[in-house]
Amino acid sequence: LRVEMDQDVTEPRPLGSGPVEMDDFVMERMGRLEDLDRSFDVAFWQRQGSNAIFAAAWEMVVEHWRMKGGDESELELQRTVECIRRPGS
Repeated sequence: LRVEMDQDVTEPRPLGSGPVEMDDFVMERMGRLEDLDRSFDVAFWQRQGSNAIFAAAWEMVVEHWRMKGGDESELELQRTVECIRRPGS
């Protein structure tokens, strides 16, 4: 098992935010699949923070929607505006 962390990173980069550069956060774990548990995944995502988690989740939603043949614009918040008035007002 080997874990490497770049300690120089002060602010994690959100998933899918651009090409990887040499200074970007790197975290690795090596081992046999049957010997690995989820502790590495938990540590990785905790270090990323809530904004990166949300960005990664949304990226998966969009990718799944595209694979099903949907248009990305259909994922936008849809609103209906109405005006309700009482009689005599």
